[in-house]
Amino acid sequence: MTNKRTLFFILVSLLLPMQGSRAQIFSQHTVDLWNKLTGPSKVLDPEYFLQRAPRWTLSPKYTFISTGLSMDCDIEGVAENQMVGASLSMKFDSRSSNQLGLTAGWGPLSFGLGKELGKKNADKNNFIRLFSAGYGIQVRYSKHYEKISGNLAFTQVVEMEPMDFTTEYPGRMKFFSVDGYYVLNRRRFSYIAAYDSKTLQKKSSGSVVFVSKYSSGEMSFDPHDEVFVMLLDDTGSIATRQLSIGAGYSYNRVILHRDPSEKDKGLRNLTLNLTATPMLTFLNRVIFRTYGYPDWNYVKEEYLRKHGLDEYDALRDYIEVREMYLTGCEISGQSKIKGAVQPNLILRAGALFTYDRWNVNLYGEYNMFRIKSNQVPMNPERHEKGTALKMDTVGLFHDWIAGLKVGYRF
Repeated sequence: MTNKRTLFFILVSLLLPMQGSRAQIFSQHTVDLWNKLTGPSKVLDPEYFLQRAPRWTLSPKYTFISTGLSMDCDIEGVAENQMVGASLSMKFDSRSSNQLGLTAGWGPLSFGLGKELGKKNADKNNFIRLFSAGYGIQVRYSKHYEKISGNLAFTQVVEMEPMDFTTEYPGRMKFFSVDGYYVLNRRRFSYIAAYDSKTLQKKSSGSVVFVSKYSSGEMSFDPHDEVFVMLLDDTGSIATRQLSIGAGYSYNRVILHRDPSEKDKGLRNLTLNLTATPMLTFLNRVIFRTYGYPDWNYVKEEYLRKHGLDEYDALRDYIEVREMYLTGCEISGQSKIKGAVQPNLILRAGALFTYDRWNVNLYGEYNMFRIKSNQVPMNPERHEKGTALKMDTVGLFHDWIAGLKVGYRF
């Protein structure tokens, strides 16, 4: 027994230094990688760039965002043993929001938070990015609320007139994206020179830029608008998943540059940028999700049990029972279909003025993503005998982003 304990302690004494050395090696690799990311690049031509030492930069910002989503759907099939044909147009009403926020960064890593003020259902736009002169990646999430309007016209049911509708409650649109870029002319061009003051362009230059983007968007009805949900055969939301790849051109025009005399003192730079990147969407998925409302009698029983009541009184209880019924709505099923290859587009423009440790950045961006699906069954889980509807969908998502931020390097 003593020999076993002795052997155990010898093994532990040998392994502990090994674990410590592995931790030190791992820690050193992490430090080396971080220094490589934040330190000056050996690839960049010093005649074309001023590379500044990494510092914390804080930038209060104002952002103007205009977002829109439109969809045209052709519906055909059989409903209750009768041929049905209809044309449905829906529009997430274009709206503009004014957001205030803050961007913070160290070297190539930065994150930003933005929120619309003064509204209950406030729009949000957040991001985190790792941007260098030659390559980078950004993750962005935004959420928007606006009423959904549209028109429904029947082509094979003559007794029903076309009808316009607008939801009573705001619908919700969520957008998530991950995009990356790679610059071909890495020695003489910086993709971020007109947006970030870490690497400043000293001479005008341009480059071909390769881009890729994964995006996920969803437009959903508020469950309180149950009439419109029923109108769409219980379809409560339409979502997309897209993967796009493309290439374009980006150009920096340097209007003014003066090197600093001491640290950042005396530094002056004004750089303009214009970028256009056409893209093709190769992976295109459209997902139709159906809403399922709870059983009304079950909700009534739950309400009575909750409040200790013996009998349901419509005058007294209807409003609260109805609210429980609507808020109990859940996703009950979905239909997923492959969409066709679609052309898309990203446009960017920016201007950055740097004065000592201060910088002022004015920027704008336009994103356009098309949606196109073949026929998809509507609510196949609930279709009974004699009912089978299918829908073709063509849609367009777009957003304009313009912003102003004032940054200071500490």
